[in-house]
Amino acid sequence: MNFILSKPSDLKHWCDYFAKASAIAIDTEFCRINTYWPKLALIQLSDGQETVLIDPLPKGTDLLPVRDLLTNPHPVKIFHSCRQDLELLLKIFGELPTNIFDTQLAYTFLHPVEEVSLARMLEEQIGVILNKSKQNTDWMRRPLSASQLLYAANDVFHLPTARALLSEKLKSLGRYEWFMEEQATQFVPQTFAPTTNYWIRLAKRGNHKSRQLHILKSLCDWRESVAQKLNYNRKRVLPDEIILQISEKGDLSTLVEVSVPSAYQTDFTALLEQIFNVPEEKWPPRLKRKPMTFQEQEHLERLRVLLERVATELHISSKLIATTDDLKSYVRGNLDSPFLKGWRLEVFGHTAKNL
Repeated sequence: MNFILSKPSDLKHWCDYFAKASAIAIDTEFCRINTYWPKLALIQLSDGQETVLIDPLPKGTDLLPVRDLLTNPHPVKIFHSCRQDLELLLKIFGELPTNIFDTQLAYTFLHPVEEVSLARMLEEQIGVILNKSKQNTDWMRRPLSASQLLYAANDVFHLPTARALLSEKLKSLGRYEWFMEEQATQFVPQTFAPTTNYWIRLAKRGNHKSRQLHILKSLCDWRESVAQKLNYNRKRVLPDEIILQISEKGDLSTLVEVSVPSAYQTDFTALLEQIFNVPEEKWPPRLKRKPMTFQEQEHLERLRVLLERVATELHISSKLIATTDDLKSYVRGNLDSPFLKGWRLEVFGHTAKNL
């Protein structure tokens, strides 16, 4: 398999070439160790014939032709497990690629798994065995080695063939529209917006009182804002453990000095004062919910049995149809569950409502 490392001056030529293809495979390599936002290190493009690698790091490289290609509605844009790629591309270009086909998502509509690696998918679908020895390489170092470039090229070269096979199988089972509906739901800008509820992850580590949750949420929200502004890893601004210690102690008046980025030390001190002034009625409620009634538990169990039966018959993961949280929420009265919409309503929701 041959590939080309594009010169900056040839970038528009190659993007114009790929714009004429019916489908192109896309992948990105990036680094996200000490930063909030991922750093783009490489872009790979292939139509199954030509494979081109784009280095975005040389000074003066204009990626506008890449944005125009990705937003061109004509070619199908093939990714494998595209969530992080889309997050990165949205950050760089301000918009998502159009006409997406995610081979990992397509695979989950054919097999009882929640996700599948590119290597496993290619080996099963087209008999290609990838060398993944460069999987954890440092893509920001220059120059990139020949083995790194070959690894990157292989990540896209076979995707057009895999996409054609997966499409054929989905259509033969009548699931292609399910898959397209799922993509249209998942791959929208709102999906990739910065998190606003990181505090809940920490809150679930303990049985916090309402005041403690108020402190925890306030600190997490402040940290998220600062991390985005500075492009720092959030734990570099304020570690999780410190936030938990402060919130669990609950007494900010005796707080020892906490190390935060120097430019935000005054802001942090002001935040601690503001926390005192928020009235109790605006504190988050405790996360612990009252236990299910016996009738709710029975209803939940019937739903679980039905879900497993449907998933087994379809030969897909039950979690693709509904999660345990979806079922519990429905039993408690939430009638806006995902399994009451679209293809999920067709295969599971209608029957679930009649239990």
